[in-house]
Amino acid sequence: MKAEKELASANIALAELTIRSAASGIVGARYLEEGERVKPQDKILSIIDIESLYAIFPVREKDALRIEKGMSASVLIDGTGEVKNGFVDLVYPQADSQSLSFLVRVLLRDIGIAEAGKLKPGMFARVTVNTGPPSASVFIPESAVFNQKNNEGNVFIINGRSLSERKVFLGVSHGEEREVVGINSGELVVLRPDSDLREGMNVTVSE
Repeated sequence: MKAEKELASANIALAELTIRSAASGIVGARYLEEGERVKPQDKILSIIDIESLYAIFPVREKDALRIEKGMSASVLIDGTGEVKNGFVDLVYPQADSQSLSFLVRVLLRDIGIAEAGKLKPGMFARVTVNTGPPSASVFIPESAVFNQKNNEGNVFIINGRSLSERKVFLGVSHGEEREVVGINSGELVVLRPDSDLREGMNVTVSE
């Protein structure tokens, strides 16, 4: 007797899986493609919360002491050329060990979905924080500063006919000039000091 075996064919239907995010926003990155296997704890998508976009920037110690939470700020985004309003959300309590600067976080206001899609993490921006009435600053030519390291440098001050070397703290750049702390308005500096100059040397000032 010959036994016959029947093979039954079956159609396997793939179930559609819907994933919902607990937070609203836009997709920042996708880590898996359609049809890939998913294991527990696998990262599938990253969601960017467009209601919490921040600009983070460093400031010097003396400026960090003047900036407080809630101060108004404007943010110029280099990539788009647009200016967005915001306010200071956080001043980090600890300075960076390398640059000796403090980070400040500004929360941007009124960012829509279309605008948020243009903004990418890591884009450059210029932030202006309104800290009150302007204070006087001293700017000198960038060429006058030597031995620059992080936010510090040295300059030669001309006292009468002799040189005096002085350490200064560096601020923002403006064209070919640099803001400095440690020099008084009206003091004379050597514009392009060479390696042969030493403190105490006699010099002649050219008009």
